[in-house]
Amino acid sequence: MTPPSAHRSPQLLALVVCGCLLTEAGFVPAAQGAPWKALFVTGYDPHGHPWQDTTPILERLLAESKKFDVRIAKLTSAAEAHAFASDFAKCHVVVLYAHGLEWPKTTRDEFVKYMDGGGGLVVIHNAVGQFAGWDAYRAMIGIGTGDQHDGVRLAFDEARQRVVRVPPGDGIKCNGHGHLHEWVVKVREPEHPIMAGLPGAWKHTGDELYHGLRGKAEHIEDLKVLATAFSAKETGGTGEHEPVMLVNRFGKGRIFHATLGHNTVSMSCAGFQTLFLRGMEWAATGKVAPSEVPADFPTEAKASVRPAARKAYVRKIVFIGGRHNHGPGAHENNAGTALLKSLIDSSDNVRSVATALYPDRPPDDLAQLDEASALVVLCEGWNEHWLNHRNLEVMKKFRQIMQKGTGLVCLHAATAVEDDVEKEFMTWCGGNKKQGYSTHPMTDDLELLVAAPGHPISRDVKPMRFDREEFYRRILFDESAGKITPILTVGSKTEKPAEQVVAWAFERPGGGRAFCCTGPHFYASFKNDNFRKLILNAVLWAARHEVPQDGVRGSTPMESLFQDLASPRPATRKTP
Repeated sequence: MTPPSAHRSPQLLALVVCGCLLTEAGFVPAAQGAPWKALFVTGYDPHGHPWQDTTPILERLLAESKKFDVRIAKLTSAAEAHAFASDFAKCHVVVLYAHGLEWPKTTRDEFVKYMDGGGGLVVIHNAVGQFAGWDAYRAMIGIGTGDQHDGVRLAFDEARQRVVRVPPGDGIKCNGHGHLHEWVVKVREPEHPIMAGLPGAWKHTGDELYHGLRGKAEHIEDLKVLATAFSAKETGGTGEHEPVMLVNRFGKGRIFHATLGHNTVSMSCAGFQTLFLRGMEWAATGKVAPSEVPADFPTEAKASVRPAARKAYVRKIVFIGGRHNHGPGAHENNAGTALLKSLIDSSDNVRSVATALYPDRPPDDLAQLDEASALVVLCEGWNEHWLNHRNLEVMKKFRQIMQKGTGLVCLHAATAVEDDVEKEFMTWCGGNKKQGYSTHPMTDDLELLVAAPGHPISRDVKPMRFDREEFYRRILFDESAGKITPILTVGSKTEKPAEQVVAWAFERPGGGRAFCCTGPHFYASFKNDNFRKLILNAVLWAARHEVPQDGVRGSTPMESLFQDLASPRPATRKTP
C-alpha cells in the first residue's frame, strides 16, 4: 500500500486518525477484541442537512457498539476542506456524511489508493451528491446524483422480482426526492451478511426517499441492491421501487451506501441504526458477526424510533439593532430585532435555537458573536451603518465569522453600506443598496411576488400586499460572489428590469448563507402574516436550521407587543 500523503496542513493535524493498520500485503486485522478504526468525515452541506444534530447520534451509536474507535473530521468551510489530509491507510473504514466541499487532489489520490487496496467506505444520505465531478468517487458509490444522461438508472421490478436498468436518456429527467414521510423498506438480498436474519420488510421513520440516481455502466458491474422502497407519486415520487441500500466494490475495497438519514428522526429509526452498524462492520471487514434482531426493530406496519443520542445541536441566532434616525413607527431597528427574537423564541414549531439581542450595535465583547449560527441585523445605512472602516474591530470580527460560514440576515437600511466596504459586504451577502444608483420609492398599495416558491425561505408564503411601504430597488448585485436566488420581486414601470428584486438569498462558495430584504420601512409591516413568516423562515435558513414544511409559525403580534417594543427614539450608544 502506498504510504499516506505527506501533504498535511498543520491546522488539520487534529483530523488525522492514529494507528497503522496496513502492510505491503494489505490490511492487518485488529487484535482480537480491539475496536476497528473509523474516520467519520462530516460537515458543510448546502442543502441544510442538520449534520450538527445527526453526527452525534451516529458517533454515539458507534461508541456504544464498542466495535469502533471513531475519530471525527468536521469540515465546515471550503478552507478546511481544501486543506484536509488524513492517513486513510490507518483506518478500517471511512464514513462520509457531507456534501459540497472538495478535497485537495493529493487527498483524493490517497483515498483512491486506500480504497483500491482494500479500504472500507460507508456513504450516508447526502454524501450521494458529494464530489460530483470526481469519477473515482462515483465509481465507488455506484449510483449518484445527475440527470437522465448521467448514466444508467436502477429500479426494482416488483413483478419480475429483479433489478432493472434504465438506459441513459430514458426515464425521469433528474434525481430528487419527495416529501418527508414514512416508507417501507423491502430487503432484496436477504442472504447478504448485512441483511441476514432481518425481517423482509420494515417501516422506516419520516425521511427523504431519493429517486432517479444514476451511474456509469462500468461503475455498477459489481453493485448489489440490498433494499428498495416504493416511491409513491402522491408523496412526490416516481411510482417505482427505488434503491435505498446497496453495496459495491472498488478494487479490493468495499462500499456500503445508504440513502437514508435526512435528519434526527430518520437517524433515530431502529432499523436504520441496525443496518448502519452492520454496514460499518461489513465495510471494515467484509463480514458481519451473527447477532439477534433487536427487540425494537420495526415491523412492516409500524416504525420504531429510538431516543435521540443526545440533545440536538442548538443554533445560536444573534439579533443586532442600530441607531434610529426616523420618526416613530419607521426604521424601528431595535424594536424590529426585539420582535423577531420574541417570535422565534415563542414559535411552537422551532426547536434547538438559542437567541441573543444587542440593541443599537454589536456587543462590546465581540467574542459573543463567535458561536453564532446567524446574525440578524437591522440598522441605519451608509455612513450610519456600523459596518464601516471606522469600526475596525467590528469589521475584523465580521471577516472572521463570515469566513467560517456564519449566516447573515440584513433588513431594509442594513442592506446599504458605503462604497469603501461595498465589495467585501457583497462577498458576504451578494448585493448592496448603492448610493447614487439604487432607488427607494415609497409606494401605495404595494404588491410583492414570491419569486422562488420552492425555496425553503418561501415555505407557506404567498404574495403579499402593503397599504404603503418602501422597498429599495435597483440593488447592485455581484453575481460572481456566489449563488443569488431572488425571493421577492416587485413590478416596476420606470426601472429596468421590469421585475425588481427586493429580497434575495445568497450562498457563499466557501460556505455560509445570507438573506437580504430591502424592507420594511414601517415597523407595522411585520403584522403582514406572509411577510413575517418569510423573514422568520429566512432567519432559520441562514442559520442552517431546517425550515418547517409549513414555515415558522409566529403568531400575529398583538398591539400591546408592538407598543411595548416600539419606541419613538430609543437610547443609543454613539457609533464611532
